[in-house]
Amino acid sequence: MIDALRIDLIMKEVGLELGQVTAKFGQFNSSYEGYAVLKEEVDELWDDIKTNAPFQHQRKEAIQIAAMAIRYILDVTGGPWVEPSREDDNTKQADRPGPEYHKMMEDLYKKHELGDAK
Repeated sequence: MIDALRIDLIMKEVGLELGQVTAKFGQFNSSYEGYAVLKEEVDELWDDIKTNAPFQHQRKEAIQIAAMAIRYILDVTGGPWVEPSREDDNTKQADRPGPEYHKMMEDLYKKHELGDAK
């Protein structure tokens, strides 16, 4: 059973981490940079698992992974509502989400904000 309250609290924690990291380091400049940072965080969690680090530390690494995954979505793919603004974007227009996708995501967001999400 998915506990919506716990997910909401975790997402708030991920959002705080995302805000702090983005303020400190700025946006990803490319998909390569985003991948490298995300891989580094996953490797750090894997090191914690292999050394049987305390769960609190593993949790911290998992929160960082989630934050970096969201950062990748926002900075590299443009997120659900905004197209990338970088000139070096190598994504073909045809590969980007179309208006139907944006409408679907907006509807899901509104549904969640109204408390209708299950």
